Amino acid sequence: MGFGARIAVLIAFITVLVSGAFYIGQQYSNPSPVGTPPPPATLPVNPPPSPTPTPSPTSGIPGGPIGFVGCSNIRDTVQGYRAVGGKRIWNPTTDKTYGGGTPVAWAKSISDPNLKYWDEFDVMNKANPGAKTLWMGLCLRAVESDQASYNGAVATIDEVKRKIPGVTIYVSALNGFVEPHVCGITGKNGPLRAQLLANRLVKEGRAKTGPDVGDLISDDQIPSTGATAQNTETVSDGCHPSPQRGEPKLGRELLKFFN
Repeated sequence: MGFGARIAVLIAFITVLVSGAFYIGQQYSNPSPVGTPPPPATLPVNPPPSPTPTPSPTSGIPGGPIGFVGCSNIRDTVQGYRAVGGKRIWNPTTDKTYGGGTPVAWAKSISDPNLKYWDEFDVMNKANPGAKTLWMGLCLRAVESDQASYNGAVATIDEVKRKIPGVTIYVSALNGFVEPHVCGITGKNGPLRAQLLANRLVKEGRAKTGPDVGDLISDDQIPSTGATAQNTETVSDGCHPSPQRGEPKLGRELLKFFN
């Protein structure tokens, strides 16, 4: 190869080197964009759940009037309820013609025209339309058996539901008495028997648990511990609450439940 040819080859080689270097420089000075990986997903942080409020006994009770059935002690308790500001439960008549019977008597009145319990019930219900709730107070006489009282209570509940479709019934025993006093009408175990009957009706799904209205102090016959003529809460028969002390005491417990 002549000298001129060698020069030509050398020039071509240098040209290739320069072109390659320029290309490489272009690649580094203008790199292709590289995708930035997305940030890791952030899991949402939920706030701690709010504590679930504990419903009160009356949280499910709809508005409107509240009916009641029961004996004279139950009627007197309702009078005490109204005396301390309660307004929703039916207002007993001042002559005390409404109520006054045990479950046995209320059940008998369904078919006995000489007993006016349900006639009076209809009058109260008509005067206070729209009741969807009813309080049933249980009073058991010492001479009435547990089975007769149960049968009477079931019949009474069924009759209430027939007259007020869709009603919810809350059932309670009558008030107790501070020992060692005993109400002669109910006998020593009367309030306990009434409570056991209420428990049975609730367990069977016939009613819901109603208020516990408490115990009364009485200075009658065998007096309650600590009873005096000044603090007694019953009238002279040792069973019914006095208007001055007993009725308001029981009524306040009723108002707490049916506020």
